[in-house]
Amino acid sequence: MKAYSYLRFSTPEQAQGDSFRRQTALAEAYAMEYGLELDTGLRFADQGVSAFRGKNAATGALRLFLRAVEDGDIDSDCYLLVESLDRISRSVVTEAQGLFLSIIGMGVTLVTLADRKAYSKAVIDQNPVELIVSLLVMIRAHEESATKSKRLKQAWIGKRAKVQEGGHILTSKAPGWLRLGNGEFEVIADRAAVVRQVFQWTLDGQGKEVIARTLNEQGVSPFGRASHWHASYIQKVLTNPAVIGTLVTGTLEHVGGKAQRHPLGTVPNYYPPIIDQETFARVQALKATSTKTKGRAVVQNVLAGLAVCPACGSRMTRVTKGATSKAGKPCLVCSKAKGGAGCTYRAVRLDAVETAIRIGYADIEEAVVSYGSEGLAKEVDNLQGAQWHLEDQLEELVNTITEIGRSPALTKRLREVEAEHANVSRILKEKRTLLGSKSIQARLRDLHGALDGGAVSRVNVALRELFSAVVVRYEKGDLLLSAHVGATVVLPYELHWADETQ
Repeated sequence: MKAYSYLRFSTPEQAQGDSFRRQTALAEAYAMEYGLELDTGLRFADQGVSAFRGKNAATGALRLFLRAVEDGDIDSDCYLLVESLDRISRSVVTEAQGLFLSIIGMGVTLVTLADRKAYSKAVIDQNPVELIVSLLVMIRAHEESATKSKRLKQAWIGKRAKVQEGGHILTSKAPGWLRLGNGEFEVIADRAAVVRQVFQWTLDGQGKEVIARTLNEQGVSPFGRASHWHASYIQKVLTNPAVIGTLVTGTLEHVGGKAQRHPLGTVPNYYPPIIDQETFARVQALKATSTKTKGRAVVQNVLAGLAVCPACGSRMTRVTKGATSKAGKPCLVCSKAKGGAGCTYRAVRLDAVETAIRIGYADIEEAVVSYGSEGLAKEVDNLQGAQWHLEDQLEELVNTITEIGRSPALTKRLREVEAEHANVSRILKEKRTLLGSKSIQARLRDLHGALDGGAVSRVNVALRELFSAVVVRYEKGDLLLSAHVGATVVLPYELHWADETQ
């Protein structure tokens, strides 16, 4: 009769040590003793895959074996040799027992090599006590893993507390442009230069797809194990606070079989910074107002990522076809209307909008400067108050959970308040960066220089650094610009539209 071995290791390193040799030797010895044909060409092994979360049975090699039996590729009248039941599962007992019964229910004889027990449907039916024995083994396996998990969580809590106090390294893992040496993080000069170039290209109006393609064309080696640069990695670099030296701590929880990371706090000056805070804040402001451009190298719309439909609040996009094809003039239309998802199709001439912005710089400067630091300071004070209020709520929720224990409702509310606190903290940080008059004046100078004969992409970047949205009010024939500092500007434009539905 055929026999198949299933090996599992908690960490990949165990595959190189005695664990692999031991499990393999036990399977070979058992097959020889009982006259089984051990299939050495089809060995199932999960290296570094958890049985505590059931990942091996859901997506690992154990699942491949079960699927092969289900599909008839492996005769169900066979033996599956494992070192012990905890190699199969360390999940909660209901899930572990369900997996155990499904295996033997297929007709497979499950052998635990450590105690030489053979479990099959016939054995369990004849001696139900064996089911109770297996149940006790699975309960113990889960309790061991649960205890280990709790200890690890407590250890990480202690590590995070030491890091917050300062002078301690949380983990040797570092961003791609840093390495740990002699107990300190060191900057890898050539990689840091690449990161700085990525930020500069972004401020110049290039998208992450274009940046990734440029790096690949230039033959720049990627930081990780990937064979080439990906837009997703560019996005991670641009949004990673580690570039300004900040560590974001968090916890990892498993919900519904999926890992979810929850941020806890930040530790400034944990890493050596390679990007100044002003540049980082500028890029985050751009990202907050950006839209997908399908990797286009050149922005052709001064209001890309900013233009908003006055009727439905959807973004407006640039078009050069349909109602405006005869005139050959690019226009702005509601993206919702363009996609036939509702709203009215109204086309606003882009050249009229651009002209209004170019000649309206004085109005922009006056509104932003007059609002200035005073209005922004008031907004920062309000955000600071909201942040403190949320921190009080968090403390109250944590104390309640400590006193009465966790509950689904309390845990859900805690996550909601944590998310709200993180969002308010992010906005507060951005507003504080904008608070200095020098920062506002610098942005205005950038816009003035871009409007004075600069490329469309430069104008777009400068506008996005100053404004969060521009409502194109085609019924009134004006633009309503909402600045990050809180000011609003109204600029009239020459009315040009086509009342046609696409």
